[in-house]
Amino acid sequence: MDHGKIRALAGAQYGLVTRQQALELGASDKKIRRLISSGQWDRTSSGIYVVGAEGPSWERRAMTALLLCGPDAMLSGFSAARAWGLISNNRQIEILVNGQRRVRVPGAKIKRSSVVEPSDQAKTRGLRVTSLSRTLIELSPRRTPDEIGELLDTAIREYRLNTARVEKRTKELILPGRSSTASLLTALAERGPGYDAGRSTFESRILNALSKAEVPPPVRQHPVRRLDGEMAFLDIAYPDEKVSVEADSWKFHSSKASFDADRIRHNELVLLGWDVLHVTWVMSDTQIVRTIAHAIGWSGL
Repeated sequence: MDHGKIRALAGAQYGLVTRQQALELGASDKKIRRLISSGQWDRTSSGIYVVGAEGPSWERRAMTALLLCGPDAMLSGFSAARAWGLISNNRQIEILVNGQRRVRVPGAKIKRSSVVEPSDQAKTRGLRVTSLSRTLIELSPRRTPDEIGELLDTAIREYRLNTARVEKRTKELILPGRSSTASLLTALAERGPGYDAGRSTFESRILNALSKAEVPPPVRQHPVRRLDGEMAFLDIAYPDEKVSVEADSWKFHSSKASFDADRIRHNELVLLGWDVLHVTWVMSDTQIVRTIAHAIGWSGL
């Protein structure tokens, strides 16, 4: 029995090995029973053992479900979105099985599909998952265009997702009996060539709101020379009107250092003749658009 290889395999699977994997690496059922009775291994599910000191986690639950479902299974839906980092929380494990094989895993939601291409399959954080495109497609029937648009923007920022490829795969999967992908197609239509997803979800929301209201587009990352001669870059700016828009988020501005730096930056811009607008997440899109439109003297609303 090769303990080193078993530990290495378990390390790549969030502390888990299957009975079959252990047998292939020289273990026997008798040896496995001895390791369990001695407390060196622990049984987490039928035919799956915990090897090593990794504590319980969502990733372990997800890996357990994948190992139980077999090599053609992958996380999908909200579980895939969590693995990709598009969302931060997901309770029920969702699995997509390639083919019509019936699988049951306690506590997991299993979906079968005979329309799975290699491009629909991926791996992230050591977990088999649906690709970003397929993940968004699977989520589309369960989210509004704005909600799926936020996930799409995150994927564009974090992974440089190619929206043309997403649209192509989405249209390929418009088949009789499949759930609607209208939300995703709507979100994609709003993100045409040259679309900028911003540096955060909030910035994306501001840019989308301005675009929908047909307000003149702002300049992104506009350079301004500060009073000390150093360069600053304004996330959202209207240089001709000297209006800067600050997307204030508690997530990024909650520390004292961030608070102080923001106030110094704000004061310098004012001294340089800029009007600085502060918009927050709790403001509605209408409030944000009206504030910016008024500041730049645009009367097209």
